[in-house]
Amino acid sequence: MRVTVISQVPPPVHGSTLVTQLLLETLTELGVEVRMVDRRFSRSVSEVGRFSARKLLSAMGLVMRLVVCLSRFRPRTVVFFATNRSFSFLVDWTLSEVLRVSRTQSILYIHTIGFKALAQRGPLWSFLVRRLLSSADMVVCLGPALASDLAPWVHESRIHFIANALPEQPQAVATPKTSERSVLFLSNALPEKGADTFVEVAALVSGSGLSSRFLLAGSPTDDTFERLLSDAASERQLGERLRRVRSMSPVEKWQLISECAVFVFPSRYPFEAQPLVIIEALAAGKPVVAFDIGGVRDLVTDGVNGYVVSNGDTAEMARRVSELLTDTSLQALLGTQARTSYLSHHTREAFRTAWARALDLDEGPPLKVRTP
Repeated sequence: MRVTVISQVPPPVHGSTLVTQLLLETLTELGVEVRMVDRRFSRSVSEVGRFSARKLLSAMGLVMRLVVCLSRFRPRTVVFFATNRSFSFLVDWTLSEVLRVSRTQSILYIHTIGFKALAQRGPLWSFLVRRLLSSADMVVCLGPALASDLAPWVHESRIHFIANALPEQPQAVATPKTSERSVLFLSNALPEKGADTFVEVAALVSGSGLSSRFLLAGSPTDDTFERLLSDAASERQLGERLRRVRSMSPVEKWQLISECAVFVFPSRYPFEAQPLVIIEALAAGKPVVAFDIGGVRDLVTDGVNGYVVSNGDTAEMARRVSELLTDTSLQALLGTQARTSYLSHHTREAFRTAWARALDLDEGPPLKVRTP
């Protein structure tokens, strides 16, 4: 069986590129002959979502490379990572029309939310969204929270749920020493990922009298934003209670996760899907407190493996963090259930089984794999 994947692998390092790498490895493990058509527009995280002349030239070359792949490799199926950022979406629509004309079986792989908002821009955008989403034989979506965004154009019978899994197995950390009052933020330090909100949460929790430690970990992407974070921490007199970690090895990353008590995800990124950092926290058995955005609800079940807080409600996020820091029994219970969530839905084995069924590589019809 031959499969073509339209996507990109790192760099830059973010959820979609990492899952692409996982998918390529998984298809190879399943005995599939796979070729990738690289749709690389951004060379770094800071370039994602920004238009440039270089990206336009890359898009033109991408269309030609897809045509060549279809004529020479002749895949049975094309797995197509579709997006909805304006420029990338127009490129994706063009690619979908190529696939439609070639009559090649295609699977749209959706790692984002926002197609409804895109369609509301006007009749032309609505038409293009409908054309793209109706072009595929199957739509693979990460979970129900994201599928609702597709409902106006894609019947539920065409949607198959395959939850995100970790590209790398969680690394065992020697004798982890979990602090009962340590809180971790881990993400690329982009403004929309909420690092500044984490500083505010740290100030609110510390102001309540808890002697807690806060770790703000993630690669810096903008010097101005880094200065803003530093100034905010100084203004709130967090001092040594807030530690900034700008770079880390994979082992150091898992060390940070294993030693924290609570993982905080205050993202306000409008296209958030199923963040891998949340799955990493679940794998380590850590309760998660996150804003209710994108596909977060497919990962975090409120009161079960963490708490989902109304988007932007920093005070409520701080209250939930304080609750977990002061109630170690609750912290342990939600942590245990977090680990169960990972083992049940987000392992590489679950991911491989789900894709085998979606591609009809085993007996029986494709199955929906739902997240909790």
